[in-house]
Amino acid sequence: MRKCKLHAWLIRLQHWLAEAKLICDALFVSFCLLLPVFVFHNNPSILCSGYLFQLFGIVVAIKSLLSVRGYFNQRPIHEILWAWIKRFPKWNNHICTEAPSLPLPIGLGKPSFYQWYELDPKKTIEERVEILAKNLDLIRDLQKKQDSLVSRLEINYENNKQETLNQFRQVKSDVYADFQDLHTSDLFASVIGLVWVAIGITMSTFSHQISKIFN
Repeated sequence: MRKCKLHAWLIRLQHWLAEAKLICDALFVSFCLLLPVFVFHNNPSILCSGYLFQLFGIVVAIKSLLSVRGYFNQRPIHEILWAWIKRFPKWNNHICTEAPSLPLPIGLGKPSFYQWYELDPKKTIEERVEILAKNLDLIRDLQKKQDSLVSRLEINYENNKQETLNQFRQVKSDVYADFQDLHTSDLFASVIGLVWVAIGITMSTFSHQISKIFN
């Protein structure tokens, strides 16, 4: 029973240490880089450690940022550079290029024609009333078509609105999922690299003052 508990505790301890692996590695590398300073206590050792801090920091920061960039399916830097070099314009005396002309799309709607009956003063009252009734029927028919068109537009608007809302929710969910799956350890490693660069610059700049502290 105790062996099982000990084994389970060791597994939990291993997982706990794995979470801090990056910090432990950073502390170990920092100790190794500072070791010459604690051993020799002189200005050249401080300058050497400062240079190594800057070198390691720049390498770690660049590598981590490139890893984050690759997470978003971006092409590597060397591929982009090589593609740019291959696009170098070649000289050719027999080719003349000009900007292509793009055709403009023209949308044609379906025309509608309505015959409006004019009132003739020479006609009788009954005939003019009949003409007015025909014109009124045309107006009613036109109004029905307009109402039908407005109704279809409202339905299309609601459908498009719902579809756009669903797409927005899906994109929002995908973005949140991408951020949750993002390798934050790479970002943290880049921060550690920048801290190393700052330490290296400080040691290189104030090497004489630091050597006086040890002496």
